Amino acid sequence: MKSLLVPMSYTPVPDACAKKAAELSGPDITVLDYGGRTVSFGGGAFPTVSVSGKDQLLGALSEADTVILVSPDFATLYGLASGDCADDLSQSILRALLWGIRIRILVDYEIPRHARDNFFGKLNDTFDSLRSLGIDVDTCGGGRVYSKPLTLVTENDVMMAGKSGVEEILCTDRAIVTQLAEDLSKDMNIRIVRDREC
Repeated sequence: MKSLLVPMSYTPVPDACAKKAAELSGPDITVLDYGGRTVSFGGGAFPTVSVSGKDQLLGALSEADTVILVSPDFATLYGLASGDCADDLSQSILRALLWGIRIRILVDYEIPRHARDNFFGKLNDTFDSLRSLGIDVDTCGGGRVYSKPLTLVTENDVMMAGKSGVEEILCTDRAIVTQLAEDLSKDMNIRIVRDREC
């Protein structure tokens, strides 16, 4: 089995997540049904394997080259980042990571940036910790990277947009756009759009 797609919680955009998973890992994807968490991904285009119990779960994970976690809840994200996992699924994901299996996380929301000292800051720190563990974090949502126009656009913002498949970054009319961000956005064909109303 090449890639194992693991639905972690409800997502309002399962088809978008299935499409993104196929873009990232190729079409050889199997959906894991562990504890009845699965929904119809990709209109049922992917086969499903059902497992019960930790041993069957570990067996399924051990056969995958890549494990794609779709829409993990915040507690799971924090637990994976800190290694403090209470449930069998999260513990098994960390074991798979230790075995050298590639782990990807797909979230169904825009990844917030430039926020600190609040919930969004904690979420940013969590994503940074996950990346430092070698876990890839992507969004399966389309459209703009940020729901609010940015006041500062950096090279990192452009790289995140590119990794997410986003073609446009919205910023305020008076936003600071670094030269590196401008250059990279041209190279990656990502538009930086100034919102004249902000």
